[in-house]
Amino acid sequence: MAHIFLLGYDYSVPTVYSGYSFNDFNEGAPGGEHVNDVQCGNVWRCDHRQIGIANMVGFHNAVKGQQFTNAVSNGNQAIAFSRGNVGFVAINNGDQTWNAVFHTGLPAGKYCDIIHSQNSSNSACSGKTFSVDNTGAATVVINKRDAVAFYVQSNTHALST
Repeated sequence: MAHIFLLGYDYSVPTVYSGYSFNDFNEGAPGGEHVNDVQCGNVWRCDHRQIGIANMVGFHNAVKGQQFTNAVSNGNQAIAFSRGNVGFVAINNGDQTWNAVFHTGLPAGKYCDIIHSQNSSNSACSGKTFSVDNTGAATVVINKRDAVAFYVQSNTHALST
């Protein structure tokens, strides 16, 4: 969730890395952890790749230069905010589901949750979708210890016709 915030917020140039390296072919991940979705390169360096983080890089690039607006918190380790009229992020680090109507700042339409979609394009959303009304509002449910994000390039209006 920290990576999602880092890529959603407008501060500096983010650097995201998660991985490990080892010297012996038979050596596993540190601490005997089970590691999913790794890509191993030269010299046995393995990088984790989480689709939500990868999709947030596209979000970060799309919202560059947009203002941080419509920030709200539920007062219990959760925050939601817009990046101008281009993107919206909601992060819930609390122990309860956060369900609210948020002002997203986005144009009316249906949007793909890029955190949970294998493909965030407007033709192949595999995550949840959210409808934004003509006032820019959307009802969003964020599970405990989870996040959602959507932006103009994740508009799935073509799927709803």
